[in-house]
Amino acid sequence: RDVVAKAHKDWLDACYGSEEIDQRDLLFQQVGRLERIARKAENAGQFSAAVGAITALNRMMALGADQKGFRGHRRVAVASAEDFFSLSVMGSNPRTNDITIDGVSVNDGFGLNDSGQPTLRNSFSIETVKQISVDITPFDVSRGGFVSGSVNAVTKSGTNEFEGDFYVFSRNEGMVGTDAFGNDSDVFDENTTGFSLGGPIIQDKAFFYFNYEEFAQTYPAFYGPAGSGATREAYFVTQALVDRVRAAAQTLYGFDPGTYDTEQENMSTNTFLKLNYLINDNHEAEVSFIDTDSNLVKVRGNPPFGFALDSQWYDDKQGVEIMTGKLFSDWSDKFSTQLVYSTRTQTDNQDP
Repeated sequence: RDVVAKAHKDWLDACYGSEEIDQRDLLFQQVGRLERIARKAENAGQFSAAVGAITALNRMMALGADQKGFRGHRRVAVASAEDFFSLSVMGSNPRTNDITIDGVSVNDGFGLNDSGQPTLRNSFSIETVKQISVDITPFDVSRGGFVSGSVNAVTKSGTNEFEGDFYVFSRNEGMVGTDAFGNDSDVFDENTTGFSLGGPIIQDKAFFYFNYEEFAQTYPAFYGPAGSGATREAYFVTQALVDRVRAAAQTLYGFDPGTYDTEQENMSTNTFLKLNYLINDNHEAEVSFIDTDSNLVKVRGNPPFGFALDSQWYDDKQGVEIMTGKLFSDWSDKFSTQLVYSTRTQTDNQDP
């Protein structure tokens, strides 16, 4: 036990340094919980449970922490971005993960998204995250409903000092290298803009933290006829054939089937607000609100044989609103409680 406690302390000092105490609080709690589970299991003679808890402890101590976000967590060698929006842990399907914000689930209630999240991009801005943890099949019996990775993000709170930031990130095909076959990336343009502000409402008593972020993505047309210059050309379809089909639909049925070279414009907005109120030395109340909206234009095509014109495309719009209230109470040196109430509204619409 002394060896585990010393290793725990040495690991925290090596990862964070003595001055970054605030970032270490969450990890103290998690590792301390695993230590208690291991000790109780050992005392009860349940050696398999003790080994499981110690294994989870060793994994956590090996991972460390990062503030780059759970998809880019550089110390999690077992985690990688499967695609633009999702995280695969130990090679598992992203739908089998459990994602929580301040301990409240933000999983996809419909179970349709490949990422397992309720929106088409991250359901919260990574700029709001103070600490993030990634656990792989933890042995903690209080957490369930998943079979691979558990990702928990702890959000920032206001302090007695007013602090804020403004940020802009841009990315396009010029910042992406070639693939394994030497092919250049498709043309695209992405821009992320956001700002945050936090501070006191009442000194030493009430605090706030607010963040707003907007993401915009533009892609040219994926599909087109032979010779059109589209990313994926349908070699058996000519521009003349496209014109004939459009003319026939307009003449015979009065319907315009659209075109193939319409740009795809995808958006995502994240709004986050958190309020903290110190009732007294033993009780604290917290209220947080998350509002995320996103869309993704779904384009259809089957090159090299054919493709759909934009009248057959649709705009997938998804959103989530989460309201959470918490009450933390310390009743004695040995007894404390945490009361949590949360509501969530998830929307999923398809517009032509």
